[in-house]
Amino acid sequence: MIKSAFVKTTLIALLLSGSAAYAATEHDNEVLFSIPGLTSFEFRATAYKITNGQPYSGVTSSISRPNEGKVVVKAGRSGSTEVADWFRQQVGGGGTLACLSTSTYPDKLNFAVKGDFTIGANSKTVICKNVLIAQGHKSSSNNWWMGGPDLSTVNIQKCDVVGGGTTEVTFFSDNLACVNQFKITVDPIAP
Repeated sequence: MIKSAFVKTTLIALLLSGSAAYAATEHDNEVLFSIPGLTSFEFRATAYKITNGQPYSGVTSSISRPNEGKVVVKAGRSGSTEVADWFRQQVGGGGTLACLSTSTYPDKLNFAVKGDFTIGANSKTVICKNVLIAQGHKSSSNNWWMGGPDLSTVNIQKCDVVGGGTTEVTFFSDNLACVNQFKITVDPIAP
């Protein structure tokens, strides 16, 4: 009886210590946006999807240095097809772009966040709605993806200008070298 209780206690302790060793960890996952003439920058999350069992505590955004915005997604890193499928559904017939990939869509993603960018640049403030940012994994790096239902296949999205009108915003990535950095330009459109 004592031996049986000792074995049960030992097995429970091993199981508990083993699961703690592989507990999901939250990370500050940073993605950067180079934007000429940047004066203000915000990404407001409206929806997200993360791999089951992974932590998620939200998104922050800021200007990290002149002409560079930063979004930090506080989340775990474990890829799943469910997150990649959600990303694809949210993009719908729109466009995507990625770092370290030439594919149109990811096979697996750690997490994906949908939201609205508010960007002040070149003497105007624009709001780009329903933009997705997501993190996957490629080789030894976590690579980033962008997309949206209103993003064209040439990575241009028509965005609202605060105060009236619209403008074209172009999103760029160096597919094979960017890891976690995208470029954004804000251009005027004739009314």
